[in-house]
Amino acid sequence: MKKFSEALIREVQERCDIVELVSRYVPLKRAGKNLKACCPFHHEKTPSFIVSPDKQIFHCFGCGAGGDVFAFLMKQERMEFPEAVRALAERAGMQLPSDGPPGLQAESPTVHLYRINELACRYFQQMLFAPEAAAARAYLQQRRISEPTRQRFRIGYAPERWQGVIDYLSGQGVPPDETVAAGLAVRSEQGRMYDRFRGRVIFPISNIQGKISGFGGRIVAERTGDQQTAKYINSPETAVYHKSKNLFGLYHARQEIQRLDGVLIVEGYFDCIIPAQFGIGNVVASLGTALTVDHARLLRRYSRNVTVVFDADAAGENAVLRGADILMAEGLQVRVARLPAGCDPDTAVLREGPERFKTIVQSAVSLFDFSWQMACARHDKKTPEGKARIAADILQLIGKIKDVLLRTAYVKQLAELLDMPERVLRQHAALGECAVALPPRAAATACCAAEQRSPVLVSAERLLLAMLFDESQYLADLKAALSPAEFTDPQVRAAVEELLGEFERSGRSVRPADLLHRLNDRQAAALVCDLIARDFGIQDHRKTFEDCVRKIKTDAIKKQIRQLQQQMSATVALDAGAQKQLLQEILCLKKEQKKYEKSGCGEKEKEDGIPETGAIAADIPG
Repeated sequence: MKKFSEALIREVQERCDIVELVSRYVPLKRAGKNLKACCPFHHEKTPSFIVSPDKQIFHCFGCGAGGDVFAFLMKQERMEFPEAVRALAERAGMQLPSDGPPGLQAESPTVHLYRINELACRYFQQMLFAPEAAAARAYLQQRRISEPTRQRFRIGYAPERWQGVIDYLSGQGVPPDETVAAGLAVRSEQGRMYDRFRGRVIFPISNIQGKISGFGGRIVAERTGDQQTAKYINSPETAVYHKSKNLFGLYHARQEIQRLDGVLIVEGYFDCIIPAQFGIGNVVASLGTALTVDHARLLRRYSRNVTVVFDADAAGENAVLRGADILMAEGLQVRVARLPAGCDPDTAVLREGPERFKTIVQSAVSLFDFSWQMACARHDKKTPEGKARIAADILQLIGKIKDVLLRTAYVKQLAELLDMPERVLRQHAALGECAVALPPRAAATACCAAEQRSPVLVSAERLLLAMLFDESQYLADLKAALSPAEFTDPQVRAAVEELLGEFERSGRSVRPADLLHRLNDRQAAALVCDLIARDFGIQDHRKTFEDCVRKIKTDAIKKQIRQLQQQMSATVALDAGAQKQLLQEILCLKKEQKKYEKSGCGEKEKEDGIPETGAIAADIPG
């Protein structure tokens, strides 16, 4: 793949706003000059994820993730760097140079599949108005699908043809083998290719960017003599469609989910579409697939409040239990809404009305309470055997919750409901005391201590680096006062080398987003993000800069003196001339050290302009 020039990468960066990009995935709230949210990359209750509009970077103080627009998209969408550049350039309306001849073959594999799916979607939409689609149109009318809803969800029709979509895509320059790779066609054992979707109403399945990753199809009329035809079929797993990572309707519902801070999970296409048609816009569908960790993490980007809406029958109950515990384990607050007998979500809205449906949803119970009701329905809680079975069922759910405090609270509640000793239930659920692991920041700080670097020095070096992003005019002063070699922190040294290098080459500073892209040291990039995202509350920038330089300089001199003293101890057998030379160098260094210390009013233990050690050194990854 062609390597993009630095100028092109910079242009893509400048055209893409990180706030706009990140807000597509998580709701951001203003926090001073930055914006804050719960991190989309790990579970947390207190927001520690920061986005800086000025610096165009993001950073999470909890898990340490950070970077520019490219880094965010790569981590969020599991993209490679070239793919992220192309995706962001496309959003910005830029035309990038291709890697080969014009046409579909010049695209990356994933972009290529998305393009094929888009072409197929247009074909299915067109075919819905063909004479042979009369039964499909009548079926949609019977299901009360309005024209605006059909257009919004891009509902179409796959005609009862063996090679309808294959022939159409071939006419658009897509070879049949690639139609198979997109999941739109099937290759038989004899090598013959035919359409996967035939005689079906088609529902495009979009990812959260609105790109079509797959399709679902509902049969319109039973085929004569075919008793094995499935009512619904979906696309197979492809490079862009993974059923464990897709939720139907999420692209359309994401903004309403954020606004209401809650999402409703249903099972089928119509269960999602009909409520949306009647103004209930925070609904997504699992499409009959058990909910997964990826589903939970996808939903968590928009809200932590989930209500599972299910049919009031045994199959519906099993559907709830099939994965809802995973949502709970991933830190989501899960509630369960039971529909009237004989209703599914779309018929409930049509028969009972949208307001009645909302009332049912509002009366939802917690997953714990739902599990308790189901367990009590299966077992007799008045008998010891029944109590034991109920406890085992509920503890299986509780044991999947990661939050220790929440687990403990549920065990206590269960003990009260069953009138059983809490201690016994705790032991059964393996809720005993456990070792406390150091969080990433504390572990990193411990590493710093092991390296035996002065905490104040670490503060001075990192504070100085942080200042350079806000006060780029100090680069010339820094170049005159210090060399990168005088920085003991390897990550700070790498960043300073890049900053000074660019300053020498062009006479200008490096934008934080550019610096992150250039740094090969991942730890250095993470440190830069951390420093940029912090507000050190510096009042006198000039004095703080001078204090930091003085501290770094004096420490470097002390290090040189120690090295020379070690040389003197090792050269006692040498002539007096060598000893005298080393002593003169030591005296000169001590004189220089005294000069720097006097310039700082003689303070040696604590520097005036440098914040307390505990405020910075102990709180920044080492």
